[in-house]
Amino acid sequence: MVESEPPFSFRVAAARAVLAAFAVVLALSAAWALQAPAEAQSIRHGSFIRQSGADDIYRVKIVNGKRFKWLIVNEAAFCSYGCPWSSVINVSRSVLNRYTTSTLARRGSNTAVWRFAPSGDSGTRRWLNITAREFEAAGFDWDAVHSITTTDFNQYREVRPPLTCADFNVCNEPPRITRTGARNLSFNAGERVTSQRVATISDRDTRLRDLTVQVSGLPSGVRYNFSTSSGRLTVSGTAPSRAGTHTVTITASDGRGSDTERFTITVNETHDPEITLVNDGFGVQAGQRVTSRRVATISD
Repeated sequence: MVESEPPFSFRVAAARAVLAAFAVVLALSAAWALQAPAEAQSIRHGSFIRQSGADDIYRVKIVNGKRFKWLIVNEAAFCSYGCPWSSVINVSRSVLNRYTTSTLARRGSNTAVWRFAPSGDSGTRRWLNITAREFEAAGFDWDAVHSITTTDFNQYREVRPPLTCADFNVCNEPPRITRTGARNLSFNAGERVTSQRVATISDRDTRLRDLTVQVSGLPSGVRYNFSTSSGRLTVSGTAPSRAGTHTVTITASDGRGSDTERFTITVNETHDPEITLVNDGFGVQAGQRVTSRRVATISD
């Protein structure tokens, strides 16, 4: 049986459907072609980007595999980087969001780090008056700190007082060494030294077992022991046979702060006793009462 061709009207409708589908493909391809160049442009460290259709421009920082962006608050700040209008890369919101907005910056090569709060075409800034360890303990990332121009820096009004460790609850109290017993110790050469407490170490915000305690300058044969339960520091052992004076240094550190104390240990020279006869001898009769007589002198 020979099949008949479909009606002409059906063939026309099918052709129209194919053309419509092809038109959709062409439209999508055109849209992709218009968008792809912006998305595919190479965004490097120092590039300027903004979301398509938006006014805010950001300066990019790429370091150690991390991506950050710094908001440029106004035209004066932007032109302090050379007014690179033609170099601004338009990106989609998803691409913009791949870059973390940072509010930390320093002026040029100055080491002081400031925290910025943009507001409209300006903003405020506060100096972070904290140590490097406190900076990290507060959760800040050194890689997120931007280097900005003086003009950009001056768009922000300084707010005082500066931010301190108390603002981030990361203040540290260093350990404290308290000397106990005699200020200085003295032993005879070769003398056995029983456990003798020389100091107590404490720290209000760090566990004793997390402290680093070092003792240097001890005489040979004398060692130290630090108790992480009581904080007591003791010395024990045997004094050396050689006399001398030793300056001992105790250092306790919690990694952020430290304390140091010094004292001396003197090892005294020892001598054998000397016997000096004062009478070569004397005679007595049998049954004679002998009164007290000195026969020798003993010294040491």
